[in-house]
Amino acid sequence: EAAGPAKHIADPAVAVTPARVSVIKKAAEAQERKPIIFDEHVSTVEALRCICLTLEQNQMLEHLCLDVAEFAQMRDAILAALGAKLPAALQRLHVLIQPCKRIGDAGLAGLGARLPANLQELKLTFWNCQGIGDSGLAAVAAKLPATLLQLQLSFKECKRIGNAGLAALGANMRTTLRQIHLDFGDCEQIGDAGVTALVSRFPVNLQQLKLDFKQCGQIGDSSAAAVGARLSSTLQRLQLDFAWCYQIGNSGVAALVAALPASLQHLKLIFWKCAGIGDSGVSAVAVKLPTKLQQLQLEFKHCQRIGDAGLAALGAKLPANLQQLRLDFGECYQIGDRGVAALVSKLPDALQQLQLELSRCHIGDAGLASLGANLPTSLQQLQLDCSFCKHIGDGGVAALSAGLPEALEDLELKFLTCTRIGDAGVAALGAMLPNGLQRLELDLSCCFMVGSEGAAALKATLPSTAQLELRGFSDPDPSPQTKPAKAAPPAAAVAAPVKDTTAQPEEVAHAKAAAAQSAAPAEPAEPAWELL
Repeated sequence: EAAGPAKHIADPAVAVTPARVSVIKKAAEAQERKPIIFDEHVSTVEALRCICLTLEQNQMLEHLCLDVAEFAQMRDAILAALGAKLPAALQRLHVLIQPCKRIGDAGLAGLGARLPANLQELKLTFWNCQGIGDSGLAAVAAKLPATLLQLQLSFKECKRIGNAGLAALGANMRTTLRQIHLDFGDCEQIGDAGVTALVSRFPVNLQQLKLDFKQCGQIGDSSAAAVGARLSSTLQRLQLDFAWCYQIGNSGVAALVAALPASLQHLKLIFWKCAGIGDSGVSAVAVKLPTKLQQLQLEFKHCQRIGDAGLAALGAKLPANLQQLRLDFGECYQIGDRGVAALVSKLPDALQQLQLELSRCHIGDAGLASLGANLPTSLQQLQLDCSFCKHIGDGGVAALSAGLPEALEDLELKFLTCTRIGDAGVAALGAMLPNGLQRLELDLSCCFMVGSEGAAALKATLPSTAQLELRGFSDPDPSPQTKPAKAAPPAAAVAAPVKDTTAQPEEVAHAKAAAAQSAAPAEPAEPAWELL
């Protein structure tokens, strides 16, 4: 049915479709997407026959996406059979299989055995596949086409993969590659030797590099130094995740960033819970930031040796052309008002998006006042998390609110358990909201001095075009001036909440439960299929 609509095997009324296959054929005038959808009752034989028949009849196929997430019947023989039927003209291949209890090295090797010679983009995702190890990864690496431009391999939680697999992959890196995305998170056998061998043959003309080694506890400073030494001078995007790599310290960070390319425009570095990193590590990053940088994301959550000196050093070296800045120093208990003041005093004038995660830091009203006084006039989006900063009160919220720029469109503030904040602080925020604000999310969970009076004062001054989401206290019905066109949900939310990641207080939870029992709406049907 390659030229017709989607063909459903078995009962099309069944909503659950764990196995989804989308075949994309590039037509002469426009790209057409034709999904083939299988529900959970389809047998392995039926699915295999249909897919193989489709591939045989479309040998000129250029794009193929195979999504079999949570398909319990997938096993080595099926994967190898699909690999044998891959069209020779294929240029883009995406395969997503998770979790795959019956997939091992033989299946992965079978899929890679006949990768088309002209393939330009390869994305393989095998999460939590305990049967896949070094030999499977090596088999795929040995068959990578010489024409490959983009390589994305994700083997998160494949715990049998170790140094030998990474060395084999590094030995077969193609010089044509321009984008490399590799995810080996929680592969506990990977150490410095494997990372060093992997990056030793990275292409010299690489433009995008993303490496994820979170929770690889054997990785240390040597790995960070090896990655830094192989960064291409043409690199434009760099994302490195070393969260929970406890052996990385200040010297590793310094070696990693020592030769950041001047061409870099997007930089993301994650070092959660790396206890050996302190102020000198942050300072090393700061002095090496490329001047052309437009997006910067640094995450040092729970690096408890970082204090005010690290923030001051970073603030002094922020690139002037920076447009997006995200900093996570949550649970860095030595950071206080002085560090925040030094950081924000040098915010670039061109900054449009700012996200600061400072939860559980030693910050009070003075820190918020410094932030409010230094917000760039060009700022359009501000996200601030000062949860569990118990020295923050109404004065700090008012000082921050007074500095909100008129260009601001999106504001998200989290003050969980900041028990000194009350209705006066909420009212001060409402009085200073920019007229062009489109969305306000305010989380005051466990701020027991905040009540309905604060919510009413906030709503009374809320711009008519803004969506409002309040959390942490009982909220009266919206007034006619601020009530949105659509019916508002119960409890504290007005308009549809953008996201709900924070627990509600007991009274709100009980109210929601009662409302759900009295009138439980039908859940929306799951989409039949989706592309990777």
